[in-house]
Amino acid sequence: MRKQIGTVVVILGICLAFILFQSRSSAEAQQSGDPLSTSLIGEIRELRLALQTFTVSNYRAQIAIEQLRSQQDRVDRLNEEIENVRMQIESCVSESQQASETAKILEKQAGLTSDPLQRLSLEQEHKLTLARIEECKRREQRLRERETQLNSQIQTEQSTLNDAKDKMNSLERSLEVNQNSRRK
Repeated sequence: MRKQIGTVVVILGICLAFILFQSRSSAEAQQSGDPLSTSLIGEIRELRLALQTFTVSNYRAQIAIEQLRSQQDRVDRLNEEIENVRMQIESCVSESQQASETAKILEKQAGLTSDPLQRLSLEQEHKLTLARIEECKRREQRLRERETQLNSQIQTEQSTLNDAKDKMNSLERSLEVNQNSRRK
């Protein structure tokens, strides 16, 4: 970025030098009326105009490129985040299924046990497993809501990215048109 700013500063310095040179040459040419000087002044004016156009186009292109990069980074970050949320959802569903199977086994064992202390222990473990299942379901619900939010954000950011790409393409076409018109 600093290199680009340095380039812009150098280009602006060259523009300033051309403008100063053009001003002096214009005053001298008007005084002398020399056709060569008049021709050179015309060339300098054309160069100055081309340089100004180039500077503005370069500046616009740099801005568009940075906007495009920034927007692409946002979309990439959101895609990574939604993948992470989906992995957490899968983990939560798997954990909930395992806990459900464990709860069924504990319930059967508690019904088959004749020892009251062991039955009490199995029933408490069963209750803890059911509580874990409920927590998994709540966490899964929160994650699904987050997934929905992220999907919405991705659509918005992707639309903005597409607009930035369109802007870049438009700028590229206008630069090509300007370049082709100067060649003719």
